[in-house]
Amino acid sequence: MTKRVQKGPGSWLAIFFTLLTAACGTPAGETTDVGPGLLATSDIGYVLVDIETSEELASARPGDGFIPASTAKVPTMVAALGILGPEYRFTTALYATGELRNGRLDGDLILRGGGDPLLTVQDLSALVQRLHDIGIGAVGGRFVYDESFLQSAPEITPSQPEAAGYNPGISALSLDFNRVHVPWTSVAGRPAVAGTPVPPTGVADLTAATEDAGPGRLFVYDAGQSVERWRVAAPRSLEFDGKATLPVKYPARRTALVFRTLAQQMGIELPGPEPGRVPENAAVVVQLKSLPLIDVVRLGLEFSNNMVSELVGSTGKVNLWTGQAEDCRDGSARRCRKPIGRDTLFPTTRALPRRLGSHPVKWQPS
Repeated sequence: MTKRVQKGPGSWLAIFFTLLTAACGTPAGETTDVGPGLLATSDIGYVLVDIETSEELASARPGDGFIPASTAKVPTMVAALGILGPEYRFTTALYATGELRNGRLDGDLILRGGGDPLLTVQDLSALVQRLHDIGIGAVGGRFVYDESFLQSAPEITPSQPEAAGYNPGISALSLDFNRVHVPWTSVAGRPAVAGTPVPPTGVADLTAATEDAGPGRLFVYDAGQSVERWRVAAPRSLEFDGKATLPVKYPARRTALVFRTLAQQMGIELPGPEPGRVPENAAVVVQLKSLPLIDVVRLGLEFSNNMVSELVGSTGKVNLWTGQAEDCRDGSARRCRKPIGRDTLFPTTRALPRRLGSHPVKWQPS
């Protein structure tokens, strides 16, 4: 599946949808000149539309259904640009209650996520450094993480493999694409984690599981929100050294654990993290702003990252309902419901190029 995004006449952003799927096959009697290893022309559908006049300029199989997959990222991202504006920035913030006395905060410290899809360990380190500069050396109350800005989910879509790195959990407090990179060495056919998973959060121990994950699936997810752990599926063994990129199912807690580890390395003592919300009497300690949305969108489309698309689309949806005061913890608020694009990889999902082309998405830079 591919997509093209191109600047059109009059500074409009023209969007070209090209839907590809090898699953369709080549109909009997139909020939193709596509070389070995590439898709046949019969497996390609597209429609090219003049974004100003809506005139259809060219097409191929425009009425056939294709699995939309990553082409859905394009309207999702551009719609968010239209709602939020190209200069919108995601905000990750620290709040505090109580007073600071002799290096000790006699109150709570709250880490609140604003849906930043590109938040990194280095960003968290910058927040920790600011705490240190302010003079906070210990927190006497709670350390709370708040992901209520968006609805969270342990995976993007249940139809995809549990251990797929492109199918991580979704949260307003996400970190490093909600994936953990785990290297291992094999000792007598049993894996031992080699060095520290990145980021160092204890989300993988690679001990043997008691159940089989199914054909072709090597890892089994174990535990829940309090502890994340991956195990090697029975009866398999890892008789070789290697590494894996595994999804994080509960990103907000993982982010809070990483923050706490970084704080301890800088000599700041924090209690164990717990979920919650920013109270009304809390004051902002420090805020971290993301790149402008236009740059986030460019990177998200360039690398076709599912998590980036989910968070950008969900943030745009939330901002359509800014008059509502509900948080998204239970998903009951209308603005919190299912993020955009979550089923675009489902085997039975289909999109028609002409249907997509009949609703061109236009965004004009300010």
